Amino acid sequence: MQPIKRILLRAGRPPHDETSNEAALSWRGGGHFASNAGNMLYSDSVFHALNTPDAEITCDAYAPQSRFLSDDEVAAVNDEFDAYVLPLANAFRPEFIKHLTKMTSFIERLHIPVIVTGVGSQGEIGEGASEMDDRTKEETTRFVSAVLDHSSSIGVRGEVTRQVLLDLGFHDSDISVIGCPSLFNNSRDFQVNKKLSHLTEDSRISINHEWPIPDLVTFYKANEERYRNLTTIYQTAAGGEYILWGRTMEELPEGLPRSIHDRAYKENHLKFFTNVRPWKEFLANEDFTFGVRLHGVIASLIAGTPAVLLPIDTRTMELAEYHAIPHTIFSDVMQSGKYLAEDIYESADFTEFNNRMSENWDRYYKFLEENGLRHIHQPGMENPEYERTLTSFHPAPAIEPINFQDPAAIAARLRWLWQDRTTDHWRPAGAFDPETSLDKPLTHSTVKTLQEIQKKLKKSDLEKNELSLVLSKSEKKISELEHALDATEQENNKRIKSLEAYRDQLHQPFEKRLWQAIKRRFKRLLRTSK
Repeated sequence: MQPIKRILLRAGRPPHDETSNEAALSWRGGGHFASNAGNMLYSDSVFHALNTPDAEITCDAYAPQSRFLSDDEVAAVNDEFDAYVLPLANAFRPEFIKHLTKMTSFIERLHIPVIVTGVGSQGEIGEGASEMDDRTKEETTRFVSAVLDHSSSIGVRGEVTRQVLLDLGFHDSDISVIGCPSLFNNSRDFQVNKKLSHLTEDSRISINHEWPIPDLVTFYKANEERYRNLTTIYQTAAGGEYILWGRTMEELPEGLPRSIHDRAYKENHLKFFTNVRPWKEFLANEDFTFGVRLHGVIASLIAGTPAVLLPIDTRTMELAEYHAIPHTIFSDVMQSGKYLAEDIYESADFTEFNNRMSENWDRYYKFLEENGLRHIHQPGMENPEYERTLTSFHPAPAIEPINFQDPAAIAARLRWLWQDRTTDHWRPAGAFDPETSLDKPLTHSTVKTLQEIQKKLKKSDLEKNELSLVLSKSEKKISELEHALDATEQENNKRIKSLEAYRDQLHQPFEKRLWQAIKRRFKRLLRTSK
């Protein structure tokens, strides 16, 4: 069996991507992280692990889940890649079925291995497959069947998803419980321990709460009042737009940071990241992280900062249990009345999390190997050159409220806002509107025509440059031909002179020519005898 080198990976972009925050957040309407920045954590981890020195990894930009790919596109993937690797999250849920259906159609037509490195279901805590609607059951079964036709087993996040698949009729041997790849990006003996004996009002604390749950307002406001250095890290595209552009997050209840008038915005206690490295670097300097967002907690843990998860559904609960991430169900915390960071921090114990790390780490990388995937932790597969790339590239910094950004970050936002004069002319928001009826603004069709003219002019410039290049090459060729003709003419002149001399010789009397021939023969004989 040939080693798998050319890998198509389900991801928006590679870990070393340097795309600006503005471009990263606006791409396809949900950002290059598919609407949730947490997706970057597990896709980056898989990319990093599989990026051996001879690997060629291409991110699929979420195309197979965004549209039905044609047979020609699928054939190209079969020709150009050795395997399709899918890091997934909570894909077995009604809201994701339209994407899952497209991915299944794609996978069913592939002739290469397909490896799912972690997928989960979603529901209320305590629910299983029996609570799934019929369409979700049908599409989940079809997707898993397609994957198993292309791999030895499917990797799932935890026991809840394993039980869901068993209830749907799959065999235990088809399922590998491997947790979340995000937590295996560090070494096998990675540990997390408390940095402080207890938290104070001056401790550096990160909180994540981006969820439309009324109790979260009480939870957040109490902690905001208590801690001076409390930072909210948002993870959804909507949260990023709020901090970057000042868009009010109507989807969140009042009391959570959601507008530019809120205290957190005014005091620079908000952040959003479009790249994992600055996210981890920020959290590495925090004292504690807590909240309801799973990957907000995981980002802190892999940065070496203690964190506690407050699960609100099965997708987060099963991973917390599998990895032994310190956790307490959010509703239980609120009922207890002890929901300040210092209370949650005091009760957190990382002993079991640390004890399970090596065993879970081994199980995950064994799963990769069983499915034919090589990784950088195997002997001879290390990739120090890429490690240097990960520490030396220049990712976009954290998105912060604009009044606290440095001039370079502000300029970046302004450059993104100002595209060109034609585009600005057609922007209705805040546009200048003269009172006179004589003013005739450009219609949309006129603007479109102008844009088409601009494109044609640009195309003409390109064609002009191409013609200039062709002309330059032609002139060079003509010069070369002229030089060759000169050389040929000189050679022909020499031949003509030689022929003329021979002709003159032929016109001499026979006796003279015979005597000259005898003399030449006699001279050659003399030279030979010497």
